[in-house]
Amino acid sequence: MINILYCFDENYNRQTYISIYSILRLLKPEQKIRIYVIHKNPETFENYANHLLENENLDSLNIFKFNDTFKFPNVASTHVSEATYYRLLIENYIPEQIDDLLYLDSDVIALNNPYEICENIFRDLKKTDYTIGVSTEIFNYSSNEHFQNIELDNYKYFNAGVMFINYKNWKNSNLQSSFSHKVEKYKDVIKLWDQDILNNHFQGDYMEISTLLNFRANSDNNKALLENNVVFYHFSGDHKPWLLKGSLDYTAKIFFNIYSEISRKKYFFTRTTGKSQYLKTLFKILLRKKFWLISNKRAFITEALRNL
Repeated sequence: MINILYCFDENYNRQTYISIYSILRLLKPEQKIRIYVIHKNPETFENYANHLLENENLDSLNIFKFNDTFKFPNVASTHVSEATYYRLLIENYIPEQIDDLLYLDSDVIALNNPYEICENIFRDLKKTDYTIGVSTEIFNYSSNEHFQNIELDNYKYFNAGVMFINYKNWKNSNLQSSFSHKVEKYKDVIKLWDQDILNNHFQGDYMEISTLLNFRANSDNNKALLENNVVFYHFSGDHKPWLLKGSLDYTAKIFFNIYSEISRKKYFFTRTTGKSQYLKTLFKILLRKKFWLISNKRAFITEALRNL
């Protein structure tokens, strides 16, 4: 059994639904997953939850309402919500008997069956003293101001969008208290939210996982790699399929193909800018050759205009 955790609010209900479904659709009949959700307003996810529960590979879906008092620095006017900080407080929600926990951001989708490789990662993680298994995103070979600001003393910084957690070690280390202290200490200098806090705490002391488990390269030149080798694709940053700037990428095509399996619609978009800027971006997209190569141009335009 693979235990998977998501932390999000209503702004990412649909994306999380797609993320979970992207995993379920690839599993063999005997492979089961258990989903845990920490949500700001869980009632808004109820309809999606009911659809997911119809899948026989989903053992259970456990949804917890976030009810902690916590300060959430540096989330105003960004593409993230306060829910990114929820994973710092998972000890208050995830049952004690859980040994292993796979945390996934809501903008992560599975491209190949992750079950066996996840089992192997957890097995390897237990053989070490590490609490987490993650993928390094940045190496600090020269002076890095951000490394200095968050007092990162080692040479590497990991992406926390896919995080294999030895939950026993996590609980025994009383991390919640440490995280709360660090959020207050670094609230004026953190840029990447709780990911900065996690990196400051672990200081490079983690098990390295393959980039194929948290693949973030935004390129149309690696189609074979994506289709045959990448396990989890992560739409990190603000270049996402549901934002117009990322809507014509090859990975966006994959995302919307998955979405079309569970929805009558072909696309959905979110507007994070003013109407004028949004229309300018849409107009530029309509002039691109890539747009005229897609098969559902009318549906694309219709859904894009809904945000106005």
